[in-house]
This record gives sequence, C-alpha cells and structure tokens, in this order.
Amino acid sequence: MALLSSPTIKHAAHIANVGEATIFRWLKLPEFETAYREARKEVLNQATARLQNITSEAVDTLQKLMNDDETPPVNRISAAKIILDLSYKSFEIDELTNRLIRLENEVKKGG
Repeated sequence: MALLSSPTIKHAAHIANVGEATIFRWLKLPEFETAYREARKEVLNQATARLQNITSEAVDTLQKLMNDDETPPVNRISAAKIILDLSYKSFEIDELTNRLIRLENEVKKGG
C-alpha cells in the first residue's frame, strides 16, 4: 500500500519501515510485481470510475461557459474548442472500434 500512496520509493520504504533496497528487491520478484501491477490497475480503475461519474458535470460546465455572454470570449472559444475536439475524438474512437470489430469478425469467419 505504501508504494501505491507514496510519491517515491524512498517515501514508501519509510512508511513501510523497510529499506529502499528491500523494496527494489521485492519489485524484482514476479509474484510481488504481479500483485503490485494488479493493485495499481485497481487504483486506476477506481479513479476512472470516479471520472466517469462526473463527466456530465464537466460537459455541463463547458456548455455553460460557452453559452454565457458574461464569459470572456477567449474562454468561450476554449470551451467550444474542447467540446469539438472531444466530440471528434469520440467519433474517431467509435469508428475505429467498429472497424476493429468488423475485422475481428472477418478473421473469425476465416476470410
């Protein structure tokens, strides 16, 4: 847990009350490295879920900024650009995903 919550290995070693060399040795052990990677993956999954939960709020904020006549023009333009950029990226990802699915289906069919 110290490795997950510390900014450096030195800090993690201090929290875990072990030497830095011990942590480096542990990181070389396949089972430790696997467990550590899985723990990091879970932390990232939790953070991603939190981000997904507030996505609508972020879009609402951008839309309000873009449409508010009191917002400085440069900020309104920035909000509009962010919305357009993210919309385009979303479309692009959907297109690539659909293409990949079609290709995978063709490979499964043998052709």
